[in-house]
Amino acid sequence: MKALKEVIAQLDIRRAQVLIEALIVEMAEGDGINLGVQWGNLETGAIVQYGNTGAPIGQVMVGLEEAQDTTTTTAVYDENGNFLRNETTTEAGDYTALASALGGVNGAAISLAMGDWTALISAVATDSNSNILSSPSITVMDNGEASFIVGEEVPVITGSTSGSNNENPFQTVDRKEVGIKLKVVPQINEGDSVQLKIEQEVSNVLGANGAVDVRFAKRQLNTSVMVQDGQMLVLGGLVDEQSNESESKVPLLGDIPWLGQLFKSTSTTVSKRNLMVFIKPTIIRDGVSADGLTQRKYNYIRAEQLYKAEEGLRLMSDDLIPVLPKFGDDASRPPEFRAFIEQVEKE
Repeated sequence: MKALKEVIAQLDIRRAQVLIEALIVEMAEGDGINLGVQWGNLETGAIVQYGNTGAPIGQVMVGLEEAQDTTTTTAVYDENGNFLRNETTTEAGDYTALASALGGVNGAAISLAMGDWTALISAVATDSNSNILSSPSITVMDNGEASFIVGEEVPVITGSTSGSNNENPFQTVDRKEVGIKLKVVPQINEGDSVQLKIEQEVSNVLGANGAVDVRFAKRQLNTSVMVQDGQMLVLGGLVDEQSNESESKVPLLGDIPWLGQLFKSTSTTVSKRNLMVFIKPTIIRDGVSADGLTQRKYNYIRAEQLYKAEEGLRLMSDDLIPVLPKFGDDASRPPEFRAFIEQVEKE
């Protein structure tokens, strides 16, 4: 009986927990340059046009023609039919088509007119940099499964119908979760080592060319690793570097040295992306450890609030800026009670 009680005492212990802290670092940079010359003749309809300039020369020529003022001369006669004078009226041009054509221009665009010919020179340089840092964390029981999602649901049209005779049209919409997902199952082993089964996904919306053409970028990682308590381990990484060059030109004319630049459009883009994922498990065996980790996170958030409070807000008084109380029993007391205690201590 005594031996049985000892076995029960050994088994009847508090289950350990594991705090999982992940670190996702993504750095991306890109450079690009587009340069092109387009030609067009409104009288003959001849054009040299490229699709990567943002402003097709055909639309620009039509817009320039409609934007010109129209002058009309009308002869004025008296009641006997005798000529008196000519009256001239001017009607302002319509800039709607020109504004629509130039709305797609990125960078600089210069239009040159020479008789019936029009030239459109466009140039744009792009430079993009991004540095994304995400640090999701979650606490889970030993051998338990935990999932963590931070993001949003994006509606995606999956189908549509207009019905018979265009009656009762409807669309079917599916919602896709986009953001940061973390699913983990920890198992504590001997020697304070932790085996982790991890599924991690980082996704975002790239854009859409149409109602049903939504593009998503997804970085997913599925793995099982062994990590020591408190050790940070890199789970995986991606270094992606791309360089693209494209050229559109008029045959023969575009190959002429120097002069050929007037009959071609060039585009060059260079992009580089670094993605690294780190993870750190911390074993929590008792309330003291849990309290220490909680206090560390709590004080970090409170320090951020105090820093923001020192900077101040333009639309809010400094006394009204919310700040967490000091970690301890005060955190569970109502704000009115804490204010009363502070007033009593001052008196």
